[in-house]
Amino acid sequence: MPKIIEGSQGKLATVGLSNSSEKIKVINVIGNSLVKSIKGRSSNLLSTSADSGSTVTETVLSKITSASISNLDEAGLSSVDIGTASSELVGTIVGSLGSGGLTSNELGGALDKITAGAVGSLDQITGFSVSSLGDAIDNITSGATAALGDIDVTGFSSDDLNTMVGKVTSGATGALGEITMTGYSSDNLSSMVEKVTAGATGALGKIVMTGYDSSDLTGMMEKVT
Repeated sequence: MPKIIEGSQGKLATVGLSNSSEKIKVINVIGNSLVKSIKGRSSNLLSTSADSGSTVTETVLSKITSASISNLDEAGLSSVDIGTASSELVGTIVGSLGSGGLTSNELGGALDKITAGAVGSLDQITGFSVSSLGDAIDNITSGATAALGDIDVTGFSSDDLNTMVGKVTSGATGALGEITMTGYSSDNLSSMVEKVTAGATGALGKIVMTGYDSSDLTGMMEKVT
């Protein structure tokens, strides 16, 4: 799948799409299609192909996300567009989990690995600098959090949102230590954790889901912070 993503996103720089918004739309379609393609196939994947500490499904979703994010520059997107593209792409992948055949029991682990894969791959984007890192991380957790309301999986309800938002932030936070980038060090960690939190809390009001309303925000924010 990473090779499919690399090749398809690389073509976007030369196919004559008029602007970055059009490219981002196509990237989202590719991501959605790949997530859908894993439905019913997890049993055919070798358990030995799973990353350490992950299931096969989590590994595939992580690789889809990381490959998509790391190749955003290949699509001809500038560093200015990376934040928006990251947010929309991660949101698309999260919102497509039901179409990918995941069960409610698999969602938490998937969300953790998706946000970890997204944040951990930012340093692979050519021309992307540490000055843009915080905003991209904010956008990733924001996109993932807002998309929780788009997940259509039997057994998943607004009662699970606290836990799922926690998975979004834990995955992103855990990946901060994996970033290798000029100008980025342990001195940046506290400010980047703040970006993880800010992205998630800022998107709580964007969740649209039966049984969830503004009265739930206080408890949700406590969970994130």
